[in-house]
Amino acid sequence: MLNILNKFKKYYTKKVEFIIMPINNIKILHQSENSWNNDRKVDKVDNVVILESIRSILNKLSNKNYDIVLKDIHKYCNSDMNFILLKDIINIFYDKMVLDHTFINLYINILDEINNITNCNLFDILFSIINDNFNNRNKNYIDSINKEKIKIKINGFILIISYLFNKKKINNIDYYLNKLSILDENKELNDLNCELVCTFCNNNNILKIFNIRQFLNQVKIKPVSKRIKFLLMDIQDKIK
Repeated sequence: MLNILNKFKKYYTKKVEFIIMPINNIKILHQSENSWNNDRKVDKVDNVVILESIRSILNKLSNKNYDIVLKDIHKYCNSDMNFILLKDIINIFYDKMVLDHTFINLYINILDEINNITNCNLFDILFSIINDNFNNRNKNYIDSINKEKIKIKINGFILIISYLFNKKKINNIDYYLNKLSILDENKELNDLNCELVCTFCNNNNILKIFNIRQFLNQVKIKPVSKRIKFLLMDIQDKIK
C-alpha cells in the first residue's frame, strides 16, 4: 500500500514554480494627450475661468462704466458658446439682479446686447429661471431661515419681470398678476403676495392693466398686516 502511495506522489504531484518577470518589461499606461476625457477637462476648466471672469466684471458695473463693462463681457461671449455655459452665465446675471435692484436695467441692457451674438435666445433662458423661482416663491420663503434676504430676491425677480415688460420682452404678464392675486388664510404669504403686487404696481404701465380695485376688495376679506394695507392705500391713491 505504501509503495502505491509513493508512486502516486511521484507522478501526480508537481512543485509550484514562481516566474519572476524583469521589471523593465512592465509597461506603464499613460493617458493619451489627445484623449476625449482630456478635452472635457480642458473645457470644464475654461468654462470656470469664463464664469469667474464674467462675475468679476459684473461686480464693477455702474452707470459710469457701463460701456467698459459691456466691452469686457463681449470678450467672453460668442456664437460658439454651448447652452450649458450660456445658462450658467444667465444664472450669474440673475443672481446679481435679484440682489442688486439698482442696476437691473443695466444688466438687462447688457443681456440684450450679447443676445445678438449668441446662438440662442438668452431671454428664454432668463424667463425659465424666473418662472421656476416665481412658482416656488412661497415654499422658498416659508423654508428660508433668512426671510428678509429671500424677500429681497423675490422682489428682485418681480422687478426684473416689470422691467422686461417695459422693454417689451414680455408681452403678457397676466399669469404673474393672477397668481399673486390669489390670497388665502395664510397671513404671512398674503403679505408677501400683496407686497409683490405693490412692487408690480409701482410700474405705471402695469398699473394700467391690473384690476387693482378687484384685488383690494379681496384684501378686505383676507388676513393681511396693517403695513400691507397702508402700502395698498398708496397704490389706490395712484388710480384716483
